[in-house]
Amino acid sequence: MRLVNLASLLEAILLFILLSSCGPLQTPQPDPTDIDTSGEISPPVGDLATQEQPLDASSGEPGDLELSPKYSIYVGMIQEGFCGPTTNSGWFSSFDFDSAFLNVQFVPPGASSLFPNGGFYEDSIIPLQSVHGRGDVMSYSICPDYDAVANENSVTSGPNPFEPFLQISLVDELAPVPSVGDTGPHVNLQFNMSTAIGGGTIMEWESAIGIGVLGAPFDTFGVVFSVGWDSIMAGQEFEVNAIYEDEGQIQNWTIRFVPQ
Repeated sequence: MRLVNLASLLEAILLFILLSSCGPLQTPQPDPTDIDTSGEISPPVGDLATQEQPLDASSGEPGDLELSPKYSIYVGMIQEGFCGPTTNSGWFSSFDFDSAFLNVQFVPPGASSLFPNGGFYEDSIIPLQSVHGRGDVMSYSICPDYDAVANENSVTSGPNPFEPFLQISLVDELAPVPSVGDTGPHVNLQFNMSTAIGGGTIMEWESAIGIGVLGAPFDTFGVVFSVGWDSIMAGQEFEVNAIYEDEGQIQNWTIRFVPQ
């Protein structure tokens, strides 16, 4: 029994001597030049870090949208008519205005889930259904107010520069014949004089028996006209004309698209 314990002790002494001759165990330390002290998270390694992920065109990102060229759109109307006790009483026998919408860009239908029916684009992924412009009354002639006699009207305010709007309309009412040569899809654009710039009426007038007002929310001039998407996307100058008749008035409308 004593021989066994002595042998075990001798074996332990030899093991201690062997370990001492190898020196202390060393734990590997990182190279200081490999340590990122910026506090930033390193990008992932592989294809995800080096390849730009494509964007879904239906997401509405501006870089993915199909857009028309930019246009200046000029809308003008010349009205001719006559005055009478039952026709144009207190309204205009003649009226002429011009208006302009600048930097107008269209998004065709189907180009994005945000634009199912098409829309206007103004440096935003939010679809716009209307844009605003500026207009001026060029000339006018106001009919008298009639009762037993003709009561002449006199202007009491204006005419003021106005801020018309142009919006996409889903209603075909009053839409004239589409522009010649377009056989594909069309968009109906509704024009309205709306209000004076900054709000308020465009003009007011009165007679001995009544008053008249032009400008929203009262009566204004407006029309709906149809334009082919092929013409809009082509980026060429073109013109659409429309004629509207009502109570002795004949309105000749001209809508001109000029690429910028």
